Amino acid sequence: MSEPRLGWVRKKKLRHFTGDAGMETDLRKRIYRIGLGQIAATIALIVGSSGCHPPAVTYTPTSSVVSRPPTDPQRIEIVLSARPARAYQAVGFIATRNFNGDVAKSLESMRQKAANVGLDGVANVICAPPGTVGNGDCSGEGFVWAAGAAQ
Repeated sequence: MSEPRLGWVRKKKLRHFTGDAGMETDLRKRIYRIGLGQIAATIALIVGSSGCHPPAVTYTPTSSVVSRPPTDPQRIEIVLSARPARAYQAVGFIATRNFNGDVAKSLESMRQKAANVGLDGVANVICAPPGTVGNGDCSGEGFVWAAGAAQ
């Protein structure tokens, strides 16, 4: 007996898949019809979900401190990888994402968000180095000065 040709094996598998030899050409037409439209849609979905999101800053309150009015962003204290020298109360968590390695812009956006929610500063700020997994994104602990702390 001779070995079956590759085309015959493929047809046999296709017939086995459909369960009917007569549907072979119909199935093949459906497979080719799917083609470009779904391939283009899939590529658009992958490209659209791969880091093309706008920069964002989030604030998550962790304490029930009474909300305060927005303050001037220039008065917000940013303390990198440390705690402030004065007494403070941590009241939330601030994080930035999708700044594509621009740490300065990430920190400035963090300062703006802290001012908008009425904080006095952000402590323990840690930023991922550009080119790494976090790519310049920062996170830190939002705080207000403790009652009685000299300002």
